[in-house]
Amino acid sequence: MKAGGDEVHDLSSFMDLRIHKKSGDDARPTATRSGAMVAHRRDLAIGSARWHHPTRPTVGTPTTPSFHHGDPMSMHPDFANAPYGITRRIEGRSFDDVVAGVRAVLPTVGFGVLTEIDVKATLHKKLGVDRLPYLILGACSPRHANAALEAVPSIGLFLPCNVVVAEDTDGAIILSAIDAEAMFASIGNPALEPIAAEVKALLARAIAEV
Repeated sequence: MKAGGDEVHDLSSFMDLRIHKKSGDDARPTATRSGAMVAHRRDLAIGSARWHHPTRPTVGTPTTPSFHHGDPMSMHPDFANAPYGITRRIEGRSFDDVVAGVRAVLPTVGFGVLTEIDVKATLHKKLGVDRLPYLILGACSPRHANAALEAVPSIGLFLPCNVVVAEDTDGAIILSAIDAEAMFASIGNPALEPIAAEVKALLARAIAEV
């Protein structure tokens, strides 16, 4: 837990974990917090050994072992329950401070920001509506993007990987990155699995370090 009252969701390094493994090739870790089984989202746990295959491209080793999604009562339920996001709630810091933190941390894990959408400003200009601050950053790791394009040229339809910074109704800041494993799952190409696992681990680390 970082100073400033922030909460981390999906990042096992911030939980009191116990790992249980099933036998067989589909063995995946599940996590418990204070003895209670976290039953949902086990399918999104990172298991680098599970993805290893000598004929598949490997561009690194995930450093984050597993994730789970947080208590819906602790943040906006749409973010908390999203099975396709790695999400953290940050209290005691401003929206601009968190955005600056994201920009500073992403390069340390190999990502640059290719696109930026200020949703609040855009919708106010186009529709005259007022929304809370909401920024979408399109993050890209050139190394992983190249590997993914080599495996599946049409993968560009899913790129770049979005990172969202949004102000919640109580003033807290929601920081969320796309879960690459969930995003690429619909493609069904095994060659993408190790790439997606590594991207997920790196973005999770960035979210934790902001």
